[in-house]
Amino acid sequence: MHLLGNKLATLPKEIGQLRNLEELHLHYNLIITLPKEIGKLQNLYELHLVSNPLSVKERKDSEVSPKMCNILGLVKSGIVW
Repeated sequence: MHLLGNKLATLPKEIGQLRNLEELHLHYNLIITLPKEIGKLQNLYELHLVSNPLSVKERKDSEVSPKMCNILGLVKSGIVW
């Protein structure tokens, strides 16, 4: 699914119902946090978040586990730990 540059600030929690989703491209949006339901996407192998103002204040409360960071390509996302 390609949702590049749509000025999205959030993703709906229903995103977790897209169980067969393999790619999610969210470059150049306004996403600050990801819903915990993103963890239900077991077939997701590409999640692109470049140029989003992501912020994870506490790792233990984060929707994104630290071991997923390599998969998510967070290096260029400007994520704040």
